Amino acid sequence: MYERSAFIRICWFGMGLLSLVVGLVGLILPLLPGIPFLILALVCMTQAFKRDRVCERSDFEDFRAWRRRNRYS
Repeated sequence: MYERSAFIRICWFGMGLLSLVVGLVGLILPLLPGIPFLILALVCMTQAFKRDRVCERSDFEDFRAWRRRNRYS
């Protein structure tokens, strides 16, 4: 799997954090839309963190087995 460099991941995280702050302010202020910034924060944070890192935990052994069985079906 393609591994991103630490600098790129930090940039994604920074953009996500900034979008989260603007989105939360937008929920309070009536003139600034908050939901689009919260969605943007979600996208940036998912790009910043590896998706499979959660699946590496031992709690997810059943999920990993299911994923291996159903990968190409």
